[in-house]
Amino acid sequence: MGFHKRFITKQHIIDNIHNIDDYLRADALIFDSWSSNFYEDMNPDERDLRDEIKRKMFEDGGCADKHHGYDKLVSFSECLISLMTDPNWLDVHFVKDRLGFELTLEEMGNFEIQRQKSIEAIINYFENESQ
Repeated sequence: MGFHKRFITKQHIIDNIHNIDDYLRADALIFDSWSSNFYEDMNPDERDLRDEIKRKMFEDGGCADKHHGYDKLVSFSECLISLMTDPNWLDVHFVKDRLGFELTLEEMGNFEIQRQKSIEAIINYFENESQ
């Protein structure tokens, strides 16, 4: 049985986001600075909390930031995973609250545009953390 190592880059993470946990299984991981920031920020325990908040939003309605547990969300990595695999308003609100991005009148209420802006904001966040 051989020693399995993997070099991880931003593009590798984005390309493998749908099965990120399996992709990051190896005997040794070698990161570039962006992917290192992403990996260090991951918090799989937050996935259950995100699912609970999304479920409550569906059942009860209302804004994401009004639901119990919203303030406990801290991982931009988990938010990026969610935005790319199971997009929802919770993660858009999370990014807008913490990183902010500008919207035109036409973009307000347009989920897909806000989702893309949220993804870009997180990618830029990890790039800035690398500097």
